[in-house]
Amino acid sequence: MESVKPANTGRKYFLVFNLIFFLAISCIIVIGYWVNPFEFMHDRRVGDYGQSPFNARIAKLRYVENMDVKPDAFVLGTSNTMRFLPDTLNHYLGHDFYNFGVYKCTAEDYLCITKCLVEDVGCKPKMMFIGLDQLSFRAEANSKKIFYGGEDRLIYKPRISKYLPDFNYGKLWFGRFQKLLT
Repeated sequence: MESVKPANTGRKYFLVFNLIFFLAISCIIVIGYWVNPFEFMHDRRVGDYGQSPFNARIAKLRYVENMDVKPDAFVLGTSNTMRFLPDTLNHYLGHDFYNFGVYKCTAEDYLCITKCLVEDVGCKPKMMFIGLDQLSFRAEANSKKIFYGGEDRLIYKPRISKYLPDFNYGKLWFGRFQKLLT
């Protein structure tokens, strides 16, 4: 009499589960890449500001880039420096100021924004006010940084983040992939 071997159902369920899980994750990644709600993966502009949530760094770079006469002086810093009115500074200091104050500006932002203004936009600043405060050098707790010291907002914009000292496109894509899964 032949013995009947029991079907290896546990292994089949394991394989089917892994296949479904892999397909579901793949679909999430493809849909996330295609929909791209926060411009993580690519910069599909709609109008001047793209479809991402407002990014003051990019908006201000685009604004300066489209100016007929580029300013020769800048104010950089956190939102606290937004109080400096360019017209007042122009009057007292005799330069054409532009206030590049942005929310949560860090030391990395100072470096990246300045290099982007000079090298990409073509500005030749004669004077820069850099507003330093306690927010500029903060270390955020429980943050998983792809770029050492860089905020996540720099991951999405290689135009600015390419000036970080530890930038490379492998980290950029890994950071985007990591964000795509969250």
